[in-house]
Amino acid sequence: MGHLTREEGTVQNTNTSGSSHLASGQQLDYLDGWRGIAISLLLVGHFFPYSQLKFCGTAGVHFFFVLSGFLMAKQLFLHETPLPTFYKRRISRIFPALYAFIAITIISYLIAGLPVSWGTALGATALIRNYYPVGFGNALPFDHIWSLSVEEHSYIVLSALVIFFPSKIERQRIALGMLSFCCLIMAAVYTIKFSGPALYREKLIHTEVAAFGIFFSGFLLLCLRNGINRSIPPFVFYTLPIIAIVTYSTSAPPAVTMVVGLVSLALTVNILHKAPEWMLRVLSLPALRKLGLWSYSLYLWQQPFYALKNKGLISTSAAFLLALLAGVLSYYLIEAPARNYLNSTWARKKKPENATPFISDALLAVRKNEHDDVDREVMPRSVP
Repeated sequence: MGHLTREEGTVQNTNTSGSSHLASGQQLDYLDGWRGIAISLLLVGHFFPYSQLKFCGTAGVHFFFVLSGFLMAKQLFLHETPLPTFYKRRISRIFPALYAFIAITIISYLIAGLPVSWGTALGATALIRNYYPVGFGNALPFDHIWSLSVEEHSYIVLSALVIFFPSKIERQRIALGMLSFCCLIMAAVYTIKFSGPALYREKLIHTEVAAFGIFFSGFLLLCLRNGINRSIPPFVFYTLPIIAIVTYSTSAPPAVTMVVGLVSLALTVNILHKAPEWMLRVLSLPALRKLGLWSYSLYLWQQPFYALKNKGLISTSAAFLLALLAGVLSYYLIEAPARNYLNSTWARKKKPENATPFISDALLAVRKNEHDDVDREVMPRSVP
């Protein structure tokens, strides 16, 4: 799913040629709105009682993927964020909320006397849910962790490019292009060899296929790193998302969805800084930005209530409201405090005498975090 630090939310580049958004240090509020739209699409796909809207879940995941590729490539290749710093941010952002979600869910199942799939728990905990156990529909509501697994695997690959091609953007760009092409080849191979659930719920969620949106968006970022020196017709910003949504809403083959849908979204997020001013203002609306702020916790906690709804145990409206409540509580009670505690602890590692207790240190940062957005990284989140 992505989410970024204040530093990750700004764009900086020593290259001063052109009118690149990469050359400024401004906070890109509209990217928070993009994230808010992504989580909204996922929630619509899961909780709105119209089967025609189920495609929104997949669309939401892909909105997250292309944003993640854009942000993480920017951090690693353009900002050259040191890998220890990069991974500390990822750890503080992802693991506390994830492991709290897994632990609370398992404990709840045990108390309720419900069956627990320890294999599914292992797959989610180790972030290999898109490979193990095979398929969806297991006893625990951890199926959605497949998309988070894809994200984390992709970050490792991007980090490897930094190690193998340090400060060599042209080689990094070529490598990202080759990785994107390999993902398309694997999608074609799986589509030829498999069909039905074996294709859609097993093979196409593997990282070697599903990471296409992340890699291709990063590839576009490096291609456009020197900026776009001319205006882009406004109709482009209306047409590209419409093309993507139409692609997702039809029964197009997976290869078509990947090429047309993901490429359209990746191109949109990479040129979004050139969008009409009114569009950027809409994306920067406080409500959308707030949804973006909560998006990771909402992603984690919507799945149990989505599963309860599908089993007919609670109504759709109740499931939706409970998912929102659980996600917001997770953000303010677990995600933000834990993230701020870890970040502040690492920041003063050389001065342990200044350490402050967990709750007072972390919760005081929550209000600041709503504006400073300490570490939001894109979390894709849905089951296809």
